[in-house]
Amino acid sequence: MATDYDTPRKTDEELHEESLEELKAQRADAQSGQVDIDEAEAAENLELPGADLSGEELTVKVVPKQEDEFACSRCFLVKHVNQLVRGEGLKAICRDCDYILHSVDRILSAWWMEKSKGNAIYGCRPYATGV
Repeated sequence: MATDYDTPRKTDEELHEESLEELKAQRADAQSGQVDIDEAEAAENLELPGADLSGEELTVKVVPKQEDEFACSRCFLVKHVNQLVRGEGLKAICRDCDYILHSVDRILSAWWMEKSKGNAIYGCRPYATGV
């Protein structure tokens, strides 16, 4: 926010008057009789223009997992077997999740090595997955 240093400064009396006006305005707002609105109730009654989907029926064809597909145990997406990096069955991990795991492991290892410099207590390496 830019400040204009050339404008004249307000006196203590002007500041005092402004603060009194603000307090009077706050008191008037507090006594206005406006009732707090429940956000959940307001959200239920909110209608967006052109968004009436009450008569809409969604039809999605669900295809079961094929022989050449697997479900990743990290992201829970069904992917083709060429995306399988390691594991099988309930422990299968896809290429994307494996990359993320290794990236996090490298970051944590670098942080641990930086933290442990010159300190014998932190000389051991933390547990890392997949290394």
